[in-house]
Amino acid sequence: MSVTTNGNAARGPLVPELSIVVPTRPGVPEWWRRQIRDVAGEVETIVVHAPGDARLELRDSRLVELVSPIRGEVAQRLTGLLSARGRFVLSLNCDESVHPRVLDLARAYFARFPTSWVLRLTQEAHPYGSEDAMTRAWPALPDVATLPETADEDRFHRDADCLMRAPIARMDKPVDWGSLVRGRRNQRGPHMENFDKRVWRRDVVQPALEDLARMLLLAGPIKYVPFWTLDRLLGLYVQALHYERGRTIGHWLPLSAAQIRMEDNPPHERRQGRVYLAAEILLLRRFPRRGYVWDLVLGQLHALGREALRSAPRRTGHAPQRPAERGS
Repeated sequence: MSVTTNGNAARGPLVPELSIVVPTRPGVPEWWRRQIRDVAGEVETIVVHAPGDARLELRDSRLVELVSPIRGEVAQRLTGLLSARGRFVLSLNCDESVHPRVLDLARAYFARFPTSWVLRLTQEAHPYGSEDAMTRAWPALPDVATLPETADEDRFHRDADCLMRAPIARMDKPVDWGSLVRGRRNQRGPHMENFDKRVWRRDVVQPALEDLARMLLLAGPIKYVPFWTLDRLLGLYVQALHYERGRTIGHWLPLSAAQIRMEDNPPHERRQGRVYLAAEILLLRRFPRRGYVWDLVLGQLHALGREALRSAPRRTGHAPQRPAERGS
């Protein structure tokens, strides 16, 4: 995947420890521009624009602005991740803020758990237009050097002061064909599926990124690049590529205080009607022997069929009438 640099994309002498990758859309809020510059330490922020979109014009030597070869969340995020140089990578959106000491947190965590792949940051969500909530002072970071561990989900949700182990997703489980009829169940449990809003070791992620980029090439010059939903695709791609049954790949931070704040999309860009199957079919193409991947695809087919049945009456104009209110 080719990359076009833009303006201040030239790399300086800084060798970052953390690369934060952010695909943009038009109308990046001003509060986000201020917040991203507050992240402390040896951090590079790679902002990836769609072709034709305006630059942010931020005067910060740690900011790298790139232009993706094509428009779309998958292409933009992949462009940034493939360009990352940090020991760690963190993928965010341009309506999300992160704790300014997130690098300190990553250093302390991976010093204690050097064989871990990923640290799941705690998140809190806010409606669109919540600038005060998105920019208020951050709480203290958890002391990951001393927090006890647990594999018990109930204890994790009761106890504000423990880390929960995240096992690798069970890729070698038998296919559950019932997922096509009733939906999938293998998403339940303490394992992780998504990639975003987590600090990953880049040496673990990079082989999966390069492998996935090759999968986008179908034949000769023909490429298949879904528009969105890289999040779950990449999180599971990393685990399928490096699969080792029973391995603990990381931890969930305590739920008591957030390190990521998320603002909902503006009203004209609500997240709805996204077909995850368009991206996740790449998992099946690459890992056809993984039962977990089959369940994911079968569950998506179930969801699409259910949505088609639900929308059929609306398309034909024979939607069921609501019963009259009492007393009318």
